[in-house]
Amino acid sequence: MSILYQDSDFGEVRPASRLGRFSGRVAVGLLIAVFLLGCSDAGDRAASFFENRAVYRAVIHYLDAEVGRDHKEIYESLAPSSPYCIRNTYEMYLAEAKTAPAIASYRIVRISNIRRNEDRQRYPEIDKIARVEVELVLVLDDSGQETEVNFAFPFVKERGKWYKG
Repeated sequence: MSILYQDSDFGEVRPASRLGRFSGRVAVGLLIAVFLLGCSDAGDRAASFFENRAVYRAVIHYLDAEVGRDHKEIYESLAPSSPYCIRNTYEMYLAEAKTAPAIASYRIVRISNIRRNEDRQRYPEIDKIARVEVELVLVLDDSGQETEVNFAFPFVKERGKWYKG
């Protein structure tokens, strides 16, 4: 950095002002700070967008398995730390699933309330929680009788992966 400053109007060379250099650095620093503060919301929105997409993919995977009656995929979509998975083996789940109503179709209404697990004491394996509202068409029995229901599922993130809670 030069300690001399050339005035372009008169061609004079004179010592550069330390105050001028300092104020220029302060201005650049302030511009960078304002830019970074303005981008923090954008970063949060981008992270939220990608998290929302990850939940959406997990919901689609789970519900497609339900519609296809793919019991292995359904069971693998359940959170490993869920009370249901802790108390029930795959074989126990399979026995229950054979008598449960089937999901004929679904529509995802909304994914909301994605948040960090605030109760790590009770749920140490869960990193995040989301609420997923869906409209389901259930087949109630062998007669083919159907009913429509609106349901809210919890989805949880464990070790970087989303599961039905």
